[in-house]
Amino acid sequence: MIEFVMRNRAGKQRVLDYEPARHWLSADGISLLAPERPQLPRNAKPGLEVRLILGKKCNFNCTYCCQHQAGKQHEPDASNLEELVDHIVRIAGDAGFCSIQFWGGEPFLYFDILKKLHRLFLERNRARETPDFFVPTNGLLLHGERAEWILENGIGMMVSWDGPGQHLRGLDVLAQGRTLEAVRRIHARQPDKIAISPILSSQAKSYKVIIDMLREKLGTDDFQLGEGRIISAVDEASMSAAIPIEELPDFSRQMHADLVAGELPQFQLAHARAFGWINTLNRKNASPRPCMCHVDLEDTLIVDLEGNVLTCSTFECGDVDESGEKHKLCHISEMNTMADRPHPPLIRLMNRVNTTCQQYAMLHACRGGCPYAPDAYADYNCQASYAWNLPIVGLALHRITGDILEEVRSVSDYAV
Repeated sequence: MIEFVMRNRAGKQRVLDYEPARHWLSADGISLLAPERPQLPRNAKPGLEVRLILGKKCNFNCTYCCQHQAGKQHEPDASNLEELVDHIVRIAGDAGFCSIQFWGGEPFLYFDILKKLHRLFLERNRARETPDFFVPTNGLLLHGERAEWILENGIGMMVSWDGPGQHLRGLDVLAQGRTLEAVRRIHARQPDKIAISPILSSQAKSYKVIIDMLREKLGTDDFQLGEGRIISAVDEASMSAAIPIEELPDFSRQMHADLVAGELPQFQLAHARAFGWINTLNRKNASPRPCMCHVDLEDTLIVDLEGNVLTCSTFECGDVDESGEKHKLCHISEMNTMADRPHPPLIRLMNRVNTTCQQYAMLHACRGGCPYAPDAYADYNCQASYAWNLPIVGLALHRITGDILEEVRSVSDYAV
């Protein structure tokens, strides 16, 4: 049992009881939410989420890049793109696509392939709705023809930029006139389709500071922060750049205070995560759904240009996890529907979720963390994930009760 100690505006405390395994919240034995209330879907738009891995070439060498843990990289054969798209469209069927995402490396290093794939999906899509396309980028090549293509086709974007920690990535792309101009133009034309994604590190420990810097660069308050967490340690270089473990509680407290005070309206992801935690709370037979990046779901397909269906966009088709789990699940030609895809075993993640994680209050928020981060850094990554997710749960509790989370009493040593 977990006890959430809440404080109202008058300073009065009350205790909420929370059972992580059941994801059940109550006060004085009474459920705070009706189990039979409607549950909203994960995605507002139905259909298949496709993550296409174009290749691993990159024009940055980020200190903390998770792809450093992948095996020897090779450039995929892009000679059968028509056949690949036909396979994916067949699997999606009449339901079509929630989104089609193009990942690298740096996707704009594969711009000709990117344009061809975009055209093929538009031509061969069976569903009535046009797919939503999405490109994450480090921003260095976001100018000229590439920026115009984004605008002409309404492509969604996530630009990686770490504010005061940007030097851990490389060049400050928002200090480059061409990239900054392109970001401003795209934001002015399609503000709902571009987000800036910061990774938190020893040099960038505050979303509020990053937001203040972006406000100055973009000349507006109306922008979005995208997916951006604390560095996941995968090797000594990333571990050395991460927020020191002794500073994680202070980081967590500040993030929680900023969220509850309404200081981070641009961080819509955090608000969406809080809503997701509430949406699944106090449901019958609730269980934590691995994993945080959705690779276990039957609406998520990760595939490279050669048709290898993968567990994760970080790895190559020949890579093997520490557990012996192979990162190649099958070839796309072996699938007619998503039901034909072998389910990722997630061996180490499932072991954590079914044992250690059962006692922690963040189980349904962090979902056991990254399934494939090396065991050598498991303790740090667990504590960093707890520190990042605790403010999300605090925000969710504030939405439910109007009170402020003051303390978490459990077998865990962490507190707000």
